[in-house]
Amino acid sequence: MTTNKILTVEEYNQAEKHALRDVPNRIIEITQPEAFQFTGYPSRIDDISALSRYVEVMHEGKIEYIWKNYLLEYITKEEHELIKDIAEQTFSMSSSLFSKGSVPTSNLLLALSIYRQIKFIFPECKQTIFEIGGGCGYLGALLASAGYKVISMDITQVFYLYQSCLYRTIFKDKFVELVNNKDSAANGDGASITHVPWWDFYTPNQEYSYTADAITCNHCLCEMHPWALQYVISAGKKLIAKSTEDKACFVFQAYGSPVKRSAEWACMSFYHRDFKMLHNDPCVSVYADEHGPSAAGHCVLPDSPELVQIQEAYKPPVFSNNDNPISQLINQGRDFHKTKSAGSNVDLPAVLRSLYKIAGNDDLRTDDEKFFDAADVGLF
Repeated sequence: MTTNKILTVEEYNQAEKHALRDVPNRIIEITQPEAFQFTGYPSRIDDISALSRYVEVMHEGKIEYIWKNYLLEYITKEEHELIKDIAEQTFSMSSSLFSKGSVPTSNLLLALSIYRQIKFIFPECKQTIFEIGGGCGYLGALLASAGYKVISMDITQVFYLYQSCLYRTIFKDKFVELVNNKDSAANGDGASITHVPWWDFYTPNQEYSYTADAITCNHCLCEMHPWALQYVISAGKKLIAKSTEDKACFVFQAYGSPVKRSAEWACMSFYHRDFKMLHNDPCVSVYADEHGPSAAGHCVLPDSPELVQIQEAYKPPVFSNNDNPISQLINQGRDFHKTKSAGSNVDLPAVLRSLYKIAGNDDLRTDDEKFFDAADVGLF
């Protein structure tokens, strides 16, 4: 039976504490938010109202950069309606639950950009997408709103709680929260989004009741413990191996902050586990099992025994090949998408005006962004 109540901090902490009794030491080791701990970024809270600080995070002050480099300076009317709906729901949620109404900006636009690429690959909008490290959860919300089935997992307490609040607000009884609803199957009929706690994903035997047609993990691969990424790739391989989808793959945007590890390391991790690059550019990266039906025309990288050479050999190149079915879908999707919507695209000023209207003011900056402006802190 599905519960409609919001997951509390106390419920999450208690469930995690109980699970830790049986979790092996090495799994506890690899499920720490390494990059956040390294930089000192706050990754836990003790009161639900503190989630007000996480409506717009990690990509602060990058609206124009994202608009130009990831959305390629346009969105369609359909996309505009989607982000307005998510922004309205977020403002309502933050007002009622956190006592401080806020509207997402850069984060939501960045989520829209990877949503667009996933839709190029899977235009049917019916596939199951497993998202790892979803941050604020806006991509999951966009995907589920469009009709995809979403399974979401995050190791970071604060983001897991934020995602749970967002998904419950938007999808209500179509959202299954497994922290306080263990009776529901993770791939249950009728659920738009299923939320899986890290202790149910990282297990010694990698036995899951659900499958996935695609795995997405955006802006965080390099931020994982090295064994965590290896686990994610091997678990992902098992999940998509059960799929009947010919285009089953890892699809993501950006490898994540290099504060701990490099993109070369992430790329090498895929290749050493028989996943090959099918497409790679600033907007999207795609890897698939080399033995699968969609691996034709993949990027061939030299294998090198020397560590110095490995760093150079596995530097992810910009790669596109219309002989590969997925890369072709991305290229064709971009051309058709922009051509079809030409003359009816929504520009950035119009997007901002709609967000101003939702927020009730024309200053959408968060306190973090105001701090950056006051201190003249460079973000790039």
